Amino acid sequence: MTNLQSDLTAEKAAEARQKVTLAPSRADYRERWYYKEASPFKRIAKLQFQRDGLLLPFGHPRLGFNKPNPTLFSGQKWPMSDQADPSDGWPISDIIASSFPASNDWYGKLYTYLHGLLYKFVQRIGTANLHVELFNVDANILPQYVQIGKYSRIEVSNICDAGYIGIRKTLSLFTPHLVAKKTNPYATIITLFLNAVKEQELTEGRKEMPNMECIFQYIPPTKFSRVPFEMDADFYRIHDAAYLMVDSEAKFRRYMSRLGFDKCSEDLGIIMKVKNTIVEEWPTRLKLRPGQRGAEDEFRNNLGSGFTSLERYVEWKIV
Repeated sequence: MTNLQSDLTAEKAAEARQKVTLAPSRADYRERWYYKEASPFKRIAKLQFQRDGLLLPFGHPRLGFNKPNPTLFSGQKWPMSDQADPSDGWPISDIIASSFPASNDWYGKLYTYLHGLLYKFVQRIGTANLHVELFNVDANILPQYVQIGKYSRIEVSNICDAGYIGIRKTLSLFTPHLVAKKTNPYATIITLFLNAVKEQELTEGRKEMPNMECIFQYIPPTKFSRVPFEMDADFYRIHDAAYLMVDSEAKFRRYMSRLGFDKCSEDLGIIMKVKNTIVEEWPTRLKLRPGQRGAEDEFRNNLGSGFTSLERYVEWKIV
């Protein structure tokens, strides 16, 4: 995985990547994404990253970065989507809060944030007694390779989504691997639902109307309110903003009821925590209300990010 193919030169790697990130057939999609960005500075920084793929401050010299990272390529192909971005998965507010001289250099701030985070991580593992094993297997058979009753924390990402193996099977596979409650009453399985809200909408056959009044406080309605309106960049920006202004919690409660979360608890001896103690339940949802200080910046940064605001974490503990 970490060995570089001898024939994958820097030039070939750049060409393979740009065939995806700068594909002419996808220009319209990219421009819609740029249009959602919080500022023109962010758009310029993102375009630079799509060109060279280097996570560096905007004005940092690119000389010397001439060896492709073998962990990012599949043979001689670029396996990621053209929308993949290194800031996806990291807390937007933490990136913004990181100290960097050029406050509008998004990737400069991300670089600083990750550099500090990785430095702390390296310091921590240098003093810890760690044993690491990697298994390249399907999640359905992973439990066959690990010890029962050994782990105080298990994080399963979003394999619990109904489109993957589902919550019941996820819990049935991994609950036996938590340590006993008498050994550690805080042992937890962390599940992530990325698609639950949209899946519930499809099941119900209806989509809740967002709070357009709130949206229009951030995005001027001038163009969108035309009759007939056009399916232009303004329309798609409003469309993507809709999920920032809906009652996701109500939909998720109906999703839990439909999928039988209570029955899973009863059958498998594990219960959903009333309140998460490790990860925020809705980490990407807007925290500020229209009119509050910083609310518009929060809205625009979330809208231009790779998050949907529908990401929901659920924590489980042994009964």
